Amino acid sequence: MVGCCGAASLAPEFLALLMALGAGYMLAVAFTDVIPESVRIGGQNAFLLVLIGYFLVHLFEHILAPHFHFGEETHTEMMGHHRARTVLFGLGIHTFFDGVAIAAGIFGIDVVGDRNFCGGVSA
Repeated sequence: MVGCCGAASLAPEFLALLMALGAGYMLAVAFTDVIPESVRIGGQNAFLLVLIGYFLVHLFEHILAPHFHFGEETHTEMMGHHRARTVLFGLGIHTFFDGVAIAAGIFGIDVVGDRNFCGGVSA
Protein backbone atom coordinates (compact mmCIF):
# COMPACT_ATOMS: atom_id res chain seq x y z
CA MET A 1 0.00 0.00 0.00
CA VAL A 2 1.28 3.46 -0.86
CA GLY A 3 1.19 5.65 2.22
CA CYS A 4 2.03 9.29 2.63
CA CYS A 5 5.67 8.42 3.39
CA GLY A 6 6.22 6.48 0.16
CA ALA A 7 4.27 8.80 -2.11
CA ALA A 8 7.07 11.33 -2.47
CA SER A 9 9.37 8.76 -4.07
CA LEU A 10 6.86 7.81 -6.80
CA ALA A 11 6.89 9.37 -10.26
CA PRO A 12 4.37 12.22 -10.68
CA GLU A 13 2.83 10.43 -13.67
CA PHE A 14 2.18 7.34 -11.54
CA LEU A 15 0.66 9.44 -8.76
CA ALA A 16 -1.64 11.08 -11.33
CA LEU A 17 -2.76 7.63 -12.45
CA LEU A 18 -3.43 6.60 -8.85
CA MET A 19 -5.48 9.76 -8.30
CA ALA A 20 -7.48 9.02 -11.46
CA LEU A 21 -8.07 5.47 -10.25
CA GLY A 22 -9.27 6.74 -6.87
CA ALA A 23 -11.54 9.33 -8.47
CA GLY A 24 -13.05 6.71 -10.78
CA TYR A 25 -13.64 4.38 -7.85
CA MET A 26 -15.40 7.09 -5.84
CA LEU A 27 -17.59 8.02 -8.81
CA ALA A 28 -18.48 4.38 -9.39
CA VAL A 29 -19.46 3.89 -5.75
CA ALA A 30 -21.52 7.09 -5.79
CA PHE A 31 -23.40 6.28 -8.98
CA THR A 32 -23.90 2.54 -8.45
CA ASP A 33 -24.45 2.35 -4.71
CA VAL A 34 -24.83 5.58 -2.74
CA ILE A 35 -27.21 7.55 -4.97
CA PRO A 36 -29.52 4.61 -5.76
CA GLU A 37 -29.71 3.75 -2.04
CA SER A 38 -30.49 7.39 -1.23
CA VAL A 39 -33.30 7.40 -3.79
CA ARG A 40 -34.63 4.13 -2.40
CA ILE A 41 -34.72 5.55 1.12
CA GLY A 42 -35.61 9.20 0.44
CA GLY A 43 -37.54 9.01 -2.81
CA GLN A 44 -37.18 11.45 -5.67
CA ASN A 45 -36.19 14.26 -3.30
CA ALA A 46 -32.80 12.58 -2.98
CA PHE A 47 -31.85 13.82 -6.46
CA LEU A 48 -32.43 17.41 -5.36
CA LEU A 49 -30.27 16.87 -2.28
CA VAL A 50 -27.49 15.37 -4.43
CA LEU A 51 -27.64 18.46 -6.64
CA ILE A 52 -27.58 20.76 -3.59
CA GLY A 53 -24.55 18.89 -2.25
CA TYR A 54 -22.80 19.26 -5.60
CA PHE A 55 -23.41 23.00 -5.60
CA LEU A 56 -22.29 23.29 -1.96
CA VAL A 57 -18.91 21.85 -2.95
CA HIS A 58 -18.58 24.52 -5.62
CA LEU A 59 -19.71 27.20 -3.20
CA PHE A 60 -17.01 26.23 -0.70
CA GLU A 61 -14.23 25.67 -3.25
CA HIS A 62 -14.78 28.65 -5.53
CA ILE A 63 -16.51 31.35 -3.49
CA LEU A 64 -15.88 30.89 0.24
CA ALA A 65 -12.40 29.35 -0.06
CA PRO A 66 -11.03 29.70 -3.59
CA HIS A 67 -8.69 26.80 -4.05
CA PHE A 68 -5.21 26.93 -5.44
CA HIS A 69 -3.16 24.31 -7.25
CA PHE A 70 0.31 23.02 -6.54
CA GLY A 71 2.37 22.22 -9.60
CA GLU A 72 2.18 24.21 -12.80
CA GLU A 73 0.00 26.91 -11.27
CA THR A 74 1.26 27.89 -7.80
CA HIS A 75 -0.02 31.02 -6.08
CA THR A 76 2.40 31.72 -3.25
CA GLU A 77 0.49 34.87 -2.31
CA MET A 78 -2.49 32.70 -1.42
CA MET A 79 -0.59 30.70 1.23
CA GLY A 80 -1.04 32.49 4.53
CA HIS A 81 -2.73 32.27 7.92
CA HIS A 82 -6.14 32.94 6.37
CA ARG A 83 -5.60 29.95 4.10
CA ALA A 84 -4.71 27.75 7.07
CA ARG A 85 -7.96 28.68 8.81
CA THR A 86 -9.89 28.01 5.63
CA VAL A 87 -8.30 24.58 5.26
CA LEU A 88 -9.13 23.82 8.89
CA PHE A 89 -12.74 24.89 8.28
CA GLY A 90 -12.94 22.68 5.18
CA LEU A 91 -11.47 19.74 7.06
CA GLY A 92 -14.04 20.28 9.79
CA ILE A 93 -16.91 20.17 7.29
CA HIS A 94 -15.45 17.05 5.68
CA THR A 95 -15.07 15.36 9.08
CA PHE A 96 -18.62 16.28 10.05
CA PHE A 97 -20.06 14.52 7.01
CA ASP A 98 -17.77 11.54 7.62
CA GLY A 99 -19.24 11.35 11.11
CA VAL A 100 -22.78 11.55 9.75
CA ALA A 101 -22.05 8.65 7.39
CA ILE A 102 -20.47 6.57 10.16
CA ALA A 103 -23.37 7.27 12.53
CA ALA A 104 -25.85 6.27 9.83
CA GLY A 105 -23.95 3.03 9.41
CA ILE A 106 -23.82 2.30 13.12
CA PHE A 107 -27.26 3.40 14.32
CA GLY A 108 -29.32 3.04 11.18
CA ILE A 109 -28.28 -0.34 9.77
CA ASP A 110 -31.92 -1.18 9.01
CA VAL A 111 -32.38 2.19 7.29
CA VAL A 112 -29.10 2.31 5.38
CA GLY A 113 -29.33 -1.28 4.20
CA ASP A 114 -28.40 -4.76 5.25
CA ARG A 115 -24.66 -4.04 5.36
CA ASN A 116 -22.92 -4.14 8.69
CA PHE A 117 -20.31 -1.38 8.55
CA CYS A 118 -18.86 -2.14 11.96
CA GLY A 119 -17.41 -5.58 11.26
CA GLY A 120 -19.89 -7.62 13.24
CA VAL A 121 -21.11 -5.04 15.75
CA SER A 122 -24.80 -4.30 15.42
CA ALA A 123 -26.76 -1.47 16.96
